[in-house]
Amino acid sequence: MSRGWTLSLLFTFTIVLPAAILTLVALRGLQQERARAAQQFHDELRLSAIRSAANLDLEIEDLLRVLDQPWTQASQTAEVSRVPMVVVEAAPEAVSWAPAAALSYNPGPVHAVAPPADLDAAQHCELRDQAYEKALAAYRASSGAPQWSMFLQARLLRKMNRGHEAEAAWRNLLGLPDTRLGQLPSHFIARYETSPDLALLKELEDGRWPMHRTLFRYYDSELRKAAHAESRPVAAKTRLADTVATFVESPRATLPDGSFAWWRNSPSGVRAVILSQQAVLASIWPRVALPRLNFGLTGEADAIRPRSFARGWGIRMDTSAPPQLAAFDRQRRWFEAMLALMLGLIAFGAHFLFKAVRHEMETARQQAEFVATVSHEFRSPLTGLRQLVDLLERGRVGSEDRKREYYGMMAGECARLTRLVENLLDFSRLESEKKAYSFELLDPQALLTEIAEGFRHERVSLELNIPASLPLIRADRVTLATAVQNLLDNAVKYSPESSVVWLEASCANGAVAITVRDRGVGIAPSEQSRIFDRFYRVPGAMSKKVKGAGIGLALVQRITRAHGGRVSLESQPGEGSAFTLHFEVAS
Repeated sequence: MSRGWTLSLLFTFTIVLPAAILTLVALRGLQQERARAAQQFHDELRLSAIRSAANLDLEIEDLLRVLDQPWTQASQTAEVSRVPMVVVEAAPEAVSWAPAAALSYNPGPVHAVAPPADLDAAQHCELRDQAYEKALAAYRASSGAPQWSMFLQARLLRKMNRGHEAEAAWRNLLGLPDTRLGQLPSHFIARYETSPDLALLKELEDGRWPMHRTLFRYYDSELRKAAHAESRPVAAKTRLADTVATFVESPRATLPDGSFAWWRNSPSGVRAVILSQQAVLASIWPRVALPRLNFGLTGEADAIRPRSFARGWGIRMDTSAPPQLAAFDRQRRWFEAMLALMLGLIAFGAHFLFKAVRHEMETARQQAEFVATVSHEFRSPLTGLRQLVDLLERGRVGSEDRKREYYGMMAGECARLTRLVENLLDFSRLESEKKAYSFELLDPQALLTEIAEGFRHERVSLELNIPASLPLIRADRVTLATAVQNLLDNAVKYSPESSVVWLEASCANGAVAITVRDRGVGIAPSEQSRIFDRFYRVPGAMSKKVKGAGIGLALVQRITRAHGGRVSLESQPGEGSAFTLHFEVAS
């Protein structure tokens, strides 16, 4: 066993260890190459981020040129710009912006348009004196401002609960040219009074009806209620108008929705370029961005910060799983797979090498024990024969009865030697596959009876249970008898004194079964799979006391297989064993 372990360890250290070291060195080199490639990728990505930041600043500087242009030219530039920006000029008396349709409402002050003087006097009759009929007549008699006249008529008729006439007046107002009444467009007022629906809400949000923020909030809320659209999201133009209004109120304030404003003071007030976050990310950033770069609010220390944007905004670099490292990862997985396969194959080979060495050493040990056992088996009868011959030769045996007894003992020892020699010769021929069989139709009952008649042993008695009408089998008489005699000898060896050994036969399912059964020591289940191996003997004190070479059962199995049969065993420790030979019935 020590030699087997030595060979296995030598095999491991001379093959496995160098191969593992070479593979680990290759993996280490691959890891270093990967680290260099990752650093190079990061440096290139950072350089790309710096270039993108510079290009982003150039784009913003190009947009900010409108701050130095005359307002007319600046507004035209904003109208045709490829970037959805808003140019705002905020003066104390008014706010101008371009494009004109960019906002939902006017973020600056809105000047109200007053009614004509004659209508103003008629309003006094309505509001102060509550002379509704007189006021209505005055409204109808006015010819200076038809929109104001129709608006005041419709409002007064509704107050007087004359709904149909009021409805007609609102529709007449829609038929007149649109003009401003106070701070509101006349057509908007007429439509709001006659059909406050979702279409009017969409027009309001789209900036068709410019008005002050306070009025916009009121009508936006009322139209949402009338159109059952309270959950409708805030329009983009409304959000942008809120941003511009916040900037007009305080240029240094933080704008809502993360919008951006770049502004300069001008003789007329403040001029600014305002961009929404969506405009920057959707219109400007895609033109300057390179792969694996993202622009937005970030707290990362290594983010690149464009100088045109407020603090907190920067370019983030996506360094996760760069494609340049995929080849290194594939190579590493391939190396690891090859290392695992190599170690597995080497371990597999070392395992079988150890088993082979152990098997050969076990065989050598069994052969050595076999030689010693056979020598002892031969020495015992030869010693007895030599003693008997010496006594007879010296004439020390006087009576004829004693001589006949000695002759019988000598014949028994000669028969024992003959069986031993025949077993050895048969086993050798079977091992070398040179055994010649003489198959014939054989009556099992006659053969077993003949074997039983020749069985003589003083330790045990033999009982037969053999039917007289067994079918014929095709077998070699001599070798089959050898197999049965070996089973009987084995049963006798492992049976106690004055016990019984049974020789039985039966026929079932087209096969003849020959069984040798005893009440001996039995065989443990863990040993039953090995007892038919050559030179193998069950370990234990009983095996040391019983003589044997370990070839009897191996010879039985080989003979049975040569006849196309099989051997079965039923045994329990302490309850005995039953060996059965199964042969097919001859056709």
